[in-house]
Amino acid sequence: MWWWSERVRLRESWKMLNSVHLDRSDDELENWWRRGWIPFGGNDYGDFIVVDTEGTFGGQQGQVVEFTHDDACRVIHAPSLESFLAAYHRGVEDGALVEDDDGFLVSANEEDDDADEWQTAYLPGYPIEVEAG
Repeated sequence: MWWWSERVRLRESWKMLNSVHLDRSDDELENWWRRGWIPFGGNDYGDFIVVDTEGTFGGQQGQVVEFTHDDACRVIHAPSLESFLAAYHRGVEDGALVEDDDGFLVSANEEDDDADEWQTAYLPGYPIEVEAG
């Protein structure tokens, strides 16, 4: 799950990812990171959830994308930040998302490891998995 981050930490992460991306010599993973991805949450492993201001992967500008630093798979979670946050809000209100012992929101269905079930219910057609390359 993701933590919502402070602006300073996100700004530093964004700057670091932009500089790492510029230093990459392989053109194989064209969409490994995009300058137009603005992180608004992350985890302790260097992965982020971002607003995609470019509409990468043929999607919409403003869509919510999951950036995983060590995997070419990218997940588009929602068509917009507004719909993403509304889905989380409805999921909490309806009991589809609950707080775990560590304070993270997780699927109330213990068998739903990836949380796709609740997300699909609140955001039909999502999540969408794409490859960075």
